[in-house]
Amino acid sequence: VLFTPLPPKPQPPALSKVSPDSLQRGQSVRVVFEGQRLDQVESIRLDPDGFGVKIDRTTRTPTRLEVDLTVSASAAVGPLPLRVVSDVGQSNEVK
Repeated sequence: VLFTPLPPKPQPPALSKVSPDSLQRGQSVRVVFEGQRLDQVESIRLDPDGFGVKIDRTTRTPTRLEVDLTVSASAAVGPLPLRVVSDVGQSNEVK
């Protein structure tokens, strides 16, 4: 009897760096994420609400993702949890 190993289980994206590391309310900025498996990202999870997000699908690679992020004038002040999400799951949290 021969056994065929199962294929590796798909992994969620992983973040290692986000820049810039701070944003101002009422502004739009291009945010660059670095990490692993970022070419499969479908959405960005920010808590709480108050942000507009547009993923640039033309520039993303497995290790880099660019996002246009608009911060509302009423967005909360201070560090906010941030994750990227793919069909497989969500990344580690970056603040």
